[in-house]
Amino acid sequence: MPHASASAGKSGPPSDLWQLYFPVPTIQGEPAQADDDAHPGRITLYERLSRWVATSAVFAVLRPEDALAQDFALNANISHLQQGEGAPFRRSEPLTGAYSCHEVLDALALAVHVQLLDICTPPPDPRHLRARLRSRRLHIRVFSMSPLTPIRSLKADKIGCLVSVRGSVIRVAPLRPFVTSMTFLCPRCQATSIFPLSDGRYEQPPGCPASGCRAKQLVPDRRYSATRDWQKVKIQEAPGGSNEYEADNSSYGRVPRQMDVELSEGLIDCCVPGDVLEVVGIVKSMETIADGSSGRFAPSTNKPRCMFLLYIDAISVRNTRASQRSQGSMANSSTGSQAGLGGFGPSPPAGLPPSAQGDTGLGLSMMQLHAIRDIASSENLFELLVSSVCPSIFGHEVVKAGLLLGMVGGRPRTGEPGERTPVGKRSDVHVLVVGDPGMGKSQMLTAVAALAPRGVYVCGNTTSSSGLTVTVVKDPVTGDFALEAGALVMGDQGCCCIDEFDKMSTNEHQALLEAMEQQSISIAKAGIVCSLSARTAVLAAANPVGGHYNRAKTVAENLKLPPNLLSRFDLLFVLLDRPNEQMD
Repeated sequence: MPHASASAGKSGPPSDLWQLYFPVPTIQGEPAQADDDAHPGRITLYERLSRWVATSAVFAVLRPEDALAQDFALNANISHLQQGEGAPFRRSEPLTGAYSCHEVLDALALAVHVQLLDICTPPPDPRHLRARLRSRRLHIRVFSMSPLTPIRSLKADKIGCLVSVRGSVIRVAPLRPFVTSMTFLCPRCQATSIFPLSDGRYEQPPGCPASGCRAKQLVPDRRYSATRDWQKVKIQEAPGGSNEYEADNSSYGRVPRQMDVELSEGLIDCCVPGDVLEVVGIVKSMETIADGSSGRFAPSTNKPRCMFLLYIDAISVRNTRASQRSQGSMANSSTGSQAGLGGFGPSPPAGLPPSAQGDTGLGLSMMQLHAIRDIASSENLFELLVSSVCPSIFGHEVVKAGLLLGMVGGRPRTGEPGERTPVGKRSDVHVLVVGDPGMGKSQMLTAVAALAPRGVYVCGNTTSSSGLTVTVVKDPVTGDFALEAGALVMGDQGCCCIDEFDKMSTNEHQALLEAMEQQSISIAKAGIVCSLSARTAVLAAANPVGGHYNRAKTVAENLKLPPNLLSRFDLLFVLLDRPNEQMD
């Protein structure tokens, strides 16, 4: 069997590097070997990408220190990977092409790895750059891929494709070690062999790879297995589809679609329930059996598995909440940067003023930016904004102004500089609208929830305390307990509109106390003790007891709400339906 470098010519990588990116079964103590039989066409793909990396301007300024500083993760704009002869993802070809997306990204990372080793300082190297670079493999984090693919469009035709989706995190599973290769011991010849595990699926080797040995049963040695960090999160499509600024009537009234996303190595611990993620990854499938167990965790059985589950193997993750004030915040680490490859990241359109350039991360067009500037320079700005809130309801300007201020919120304060134990003051304004039926309270709440960038609308008579706060659920695949976010956590840094507030039971009212005052939700269930952020403005609407508001009674007597809950509302509006023969 020819050596990898011999098959690839002079530009072939060292055998140990080839084994990092394209592993094959090997015997411990012998050099790794590979040929076109074991890796069909990958050597040709590597040679093509090596020539492109050598001539591409994207990697011209990349240095070994950059890869080490970014924990072996390099960010690359998808548009830069489509330019030039021999580019990894050419515009004239589909992203699947003749090679899988993982093969293209692994071959590209290998070509960049070899180039960085070539420009390392020759020995003696006091910083040991070459030895540190050869210890681990590189990862190419692709970002800025457009257009976004709606989660409901991820079907069987998308398997193996590179997609970009956006959704709200509703569940975060605990961290687990993911086995990438297993060491086996031959009981006959005592040879130690290493077998890679594709996608974490355990498979018993067919036999001993040592020449002359015909042993069929090998003993696994789990002490020397190679593992990496692995975590699974579940995202749910945001209201309005993949684009938060365009209404999508096709998804109205449907159950929101969900999708599992698998994070590994530097992408783990990048989110909490309630965050909004923009994920670039590869759609994969995994077989499942009748009891819901997947191929990784299902017990050994001879039953045919004809049912598959779709999931996304994440390549890069961007937490849009963490990057609200910094457009270039990438989640290849918990505090990663998007200016990976020599600072090549998305730049705002030229010609915009500095104040408008910061809004380009919202995906606004030039016409929308100019309209915002014209509105900001108008004289009666607040009156214009109030009139834009639910224009289908006539009047009620004061109530609309209160709902607008509650949606916008205030500026958070963390206490005085000289305080020994500073006490933070909440910035969210809680609003309660009480009134007779038919006054348009539900219409105004629905309009505010649709208008807010992060708005959640729930109805009090169909809501539970767990649906408002946090639920501890058991993963049917792994068996681990995980947190699933409720309405208040999903509306973090936004607003939560609760209609029929008076129909809620005492348990639901008690669940709101901590979230409305402390802006957090504490949980201690199933061995999980934590606190989640719930910086949410509660905008509620309630009907008085008896159907009509009694002006002879106080607000508390008309609502029969607990005093501790009623005191947490900053603004309280009373809408009365006065009979009028001319107006009615």
